[in-house]
Amino acid sequence: MSTPFAYFPITVNTDHRLSLRQYRVLIALCSWSSEEVWATREQISERCGYKENVITDCIAQLVTLGYVERVQKDGRRAYRKTLGIQVEVPPGIQVPEQLPTPPGIQVGDHPESRCLDHPDSGCTPTVQGINQVEPKNTPVVPKKPKPKPKPSNRIETSPEFEEFWTVYPKRLGSPNRLRAYQVWCQRLVEGYTPEQMIEGAKRYHALCLADGSLGTKYVKQAATFLGPDLHFLEGDIEVEAQRDVALTLFDKFAAQLTNNTH
Repeated sequence: MSTPFAYFPITVNTDHRLSLRQYRVLIALCSWSSEEVWATREQISERCGYKENVITDCIAQLVTLGYVERVQKDGRRAYRKTLGIQVEVPPGIQVPEQLPTPPGIQVGDHPESRCLDHPDSGCTPTVQGINQVEPKNTPVVPKKPKPKPKPSNRIETSPEFEEFWTVYPKRLGSPNRLRAYQVWCQRLVEGYTPEQMIEGAKRYHALCLADGSLGTKYVKQAATFLGPDLHFLEGDIEVEAQRDVALTLFDKFAAQLTNNTH
């Protein structure tokens, strides 16, 4: 048996508009040597391996692409190839009646399952020996709502208190910041100044550093340091001087009161 063939311009190979089905139908039409092909769809189907409804669709697409024209004479329908050449079969070469199916292509009943179309054709290829993976329907997972931010335990304080809190000596355990700020505000209401409490914290820090109690449980709680006992005034030269003057005056007044009673 002679090798099957068909003549057509090589430029057809570079036309990426053609799908594999259209390409094979065009080859089948070119297997007839005359410019006008007076063949039925059944005859064309025998030479390309597709069903007749696929042949009809492909020829309609080839007409749109300009490769084929429909002609009709004496009530008969034919297809004229408009490839720009007159296909002539050299003498002595027999044209096969049917083109074999190319190896590696699985021809099925459904047109979508028996072609290796160009990627732009929209056809799903089926090739023997290649495991096809069915597309998985990935379930749509609803997005989780973003968690609401947790309320912050940090309290709003004044810049002066923040400075006091920075210089106050650290102690073992968790300090009670809220209570310290409440006592701080009480001292301000009583007329004491932020500078007095900050300077007192600096002096106490230096004392703890000197006696080695810094960072231990022996450091006073900040609320105690700012409490009614006024530990933040300890070591203040001006306050100590005022206290000495007050004690001196009190002693004199007490002594005078005692003399008057005798």
